[in-house]
Amino acid sequence: VIGVKEASGNFCQIEEIIKNKPESFQVVSGDDSITYPLMTLGAVGVISVIGNAFPAEFGKMVRLCLEGNYKDALPIHFQPAFCRRKSCWSKMHAKCHGHDRKRTAIAACSDKTIYKRRNPQNNSQDN
Repeated sequence: VIGVKEASGNFCQIEEIIKNKPESFQVVSGDDSITYPLMTLGAVGVISVIGNAFPAEFGKMVRLCLEGNYKDALPIHFQPAFCRRKSCWSKMHAKCHGHDRKRTAIAACSDKTIYKRRNPQNNSQDN
């Protein structure tokens, strides 16, 4: 075993793993919404869902974290796509690309949310 994908959301557990791991043992995030905080604790990457929908934005955040530039990565982390329930954003991405199948296990996204993701230049900071 060379590492662990951590998606428990239990930060006490995650901190203990990172603090007590052997130097060669790697911890990666398995939950997009906690990738930034895990990387600030010492995680070295992510197995992502949202990164497939928004590779440039999410990849930039991860690269900035790997460089130790948490200040510039933080605003990207706070983008709605990265700190909300990933299933909603995955469904939104599919809908934007013409795959509008209904699945009851996944939350629906509003047209307003889809518009905001497609048109980030029109979003005010208050929204």
